[in-house]
Amino acid sequence: MPLSPQRYCQGVCISSSEADRSDSALAVKVQKGDRDAFGVLVERLQTRIYSFCYQFFRDRDIATEMAQETFLRVFRYIKKYDPTKKFSTWIYSIAKNICIDEKRKMDRSRTVPIEDVSPSSFQLSHHG
Repeated sequence: MPLSPQRYCQGVCISSSEADRSDSALAVKVQKGDRDAFGVLVERLQTRIYSFCYQFFRDRDIATEMAQETFLRVFRYIKKYDPTKKFSTWIYSIAKNICIDEKRKMDRSRTVPIEDVSPSSFQLSHHG
């Protein structure tokens, strides 16, 4: 069932450029130490960041973990955010990098069940 515009916008619909300016303004407040502004940013963006992460993994638990890590890094590195740039670009690049790093870790640690390994693959050839 699609969300109604009123429910999706929660009664106040604004364009994406207005939302980004508003997010940027909140980020500046966070840079100045306003933790409540950070809470508003999380509320506004958590569903979109989660959905973005879900596209990488198709796993709810991993997507939730990656979205949480994204917001932790945003909070940790908010001083590096340049308010002359779009906040959405900055936060999505953080989420993307976190997801790519996690994918790499998962690929490196992928294991093969022992029953799928052929004993012949371990035979040593004797030269001599």
